Amino acid sequence: MNSEPHVTVQAFALIGPSGSGKTTLAKKLLNDYPTIFSFSVSHTTRPKSKFETHKIDYFFIDHKHFKKMIARNEFLEWEEVNSNLYGTSVKQIETILSDGKVPLLDIEVNGAERIRKYAEIVLGRPFSFTPIFLDVPCDVQEMRIRERKRGETEEEIQKRLKRYEMENAKKHSFDHIIPNINLNEAYTQILESVVRPRLLHRQEMQTM
Repeated sequence: MNSEPHVTVQAFALIGPSGSGKTTLAKKLLNDYPTIFSFSVSHTTRPKSKFETHKIDYFFIDHKHFKKMIARNEFLEWEEVNSNLYGTSVKQIETILSDGKVPLLDIEVNGAERIRKYAEIVLGRPFSFTPIFLDVPCDVQEMRIRERKRGETEEEIQKRLKRYEMENAKKHSFDHIIPNINLNEAYTQILESVVRPRLLHRQEMQTM
């Protein structure tokens, strides 16, 4: 059904700086609506931690492999973050759409901007993309970064904070800005003001 070139397909993305709650909220959406959403697993060149699983959390590949994928135009978007490469592959999106589900992405701000500009060209079909910016105050963001990155040097933490400032400065270019100080409140607002209005045609949403 979704392979027909004239059919508009949908995708949602949770975007924002590192530590803004993208992954946590994405997991909650996936858990609550498993028949609607499917997570778009990104590719990355960063090392895998002992808590992560290849092909579940990320596709962990080396720089050479990643660069070849770029050269073959296999990414819908890609970006370098803290000397590591991250990208959303076209194949991942197409696989999810062919299963009749809605892709749910967890990506950076610049990646969301690229998808808005180029997705229809790359995919060759109408593409309704809804990025949701998770807005976290500067002091809360710094606290979260320092808690999550305790093993990093002060220089590394400052790089993350500068990136936060860069990404936060772009938030008003997005239609949906959700404050995320309280996780449950942010999740409720995402559902009620963004997701449900766009997916009312899905039976699963009508019965929730």
